[in-house]
Amino acid sequence: MVAQRLKERRQLECALRVVEGDVAGLTRKWRHGRATVGPRRIEFTLYLPTGIRVRRPWAKPVVLLVTEMDGADRQPDLAELWSLNAATDVVRVRTVGGAVLEWAIQQFQREWAVAQVTQ
Repeated sequence: MVAQRLKERRQLECALRVVEGDVAGLTRKWRHGRATVGPRRIEFTLYLPTGIRVRRPWAKPVVLLVTEMDGADRQPDLAELWSLNAATDVVRVRTVGGAVLEWAIQQFQREWAVAQVTQ
């Protein structure tokens, strides 16, 4: 299973979007890619915009230094289902720069991913 192989490398497929503030490389629209997670850190590499699960080989990852995660997650709303899987949890993340982002994680990976970042 792809998810298990990624987990062994502390990675997962996910999506991010900016809610408040600015983060270079991200916008208010959902951006899909692969994240490498660690204590207080999410390193996000965008996939190609075609929707194919291929990382952009020339792009540098977006590094988020996390200060806070909101424990209250939500499900994607109806409009977001065009971009997100219905079996996704959306978690709020605040960064060192003060930006607030939403991080969409598959439900079966949520507990593990949040634990990696908040340890």
